[in-house]
Amino acid sequence: MRDLQITIPTEKGDISLQAQVAEEWDELTRKQLLTVMLIFSVVEDAIQRKRLLLKTLLHFPDARFDALPAWVLVDLLHLTDFLLEHEPQKPLTKQLLPSIRPQLTSCWYHGPADLLVNVTFSEFTTAEKYFFRYLKSGNASSLDCFIATLYRPQRWFHSLRRRLGNYQGDNRTPFNEHLVVTRAQKLARLNDTEKAAILTWYRGCRLMLERLYPDVFSVESEESKSNKVSSWEPVLRGMAGGKFGDVAATGKAQAHQILAEMNEQLEEAKKIKSKHENQ
Repeated sequence: MRDLQITIPTEKGDISLQAQVAEEWDELTRKQLLTVMLIFSVVEDAIQRKRLLLKTLLHFPDARFDALPAWVLVDLLHLTDFLLEHEPQKPLTKQLLPSIRPQLTSCWYHGPADLLVNVTFSEFTTAEKYFFRYLKSGNASSLDCFIATLYRPQRWFHSLRRRLGNYQGDNRTPFNEHLVVTRAQKLARLNDTEKAAILTWYRGCRLMLERLYPDVFSVESEESKSNKVSSWEPVLRGMAGGKFGDVAATGKAQAHQILAEMNEQLEEAKKIKSKHENQ
């Protein structure tokens, strides 16, 4: 966060304004994130968009923001740059929408933790499938299935489970691919702003995964380009039978564990190949 102090000279003396301003996506609040998504969706003019983004970051009351001189606004517009980067250096990975409810009468649905740390590999591959389908087609049902993969109702007796020694920190019901489509029909009523926020968060998490496990995603990217879809299913089958167990057990392992193991194997394979080529 940046501590910002704005000094505005006037005939009656200087006016000093103070604000704490986010410098990266993870420093936004839930309300700010949703406001940013709304601005992106409805404001087409680039200057007006930056102006409203700045207002969101400053979190000033309307009257105070509208009273800022034009030169102050121009001087501060650069504060919004991180929101407009195509691939931000520090993307959104903090879970700002841990729970969502499509309607007041419906139950709450709970999402994964920051950076997808509690997502299983089967859950991840399914989310990727619908994520790429949505990117390719723009089909709303694919987006709903993507969200329904990650967001699920709370486990029964969660308040008791969390006190047990084997509690793994996930309050969601276990992932079941066969329930995704049915749940997606309920989550379809979620407003577009929240859907956009979840999509932006996942993009940020995925970008960080690419940086954490570069060899894995370079291989996956090549497969995706040739098949025009995400190609994680063969990876799941390929990793089965080893240290993680059969296909079902491998699917239940944490995605980060699988990706780290794959990245290590690919790094070792590159070293062996380089060694042979240099002989």
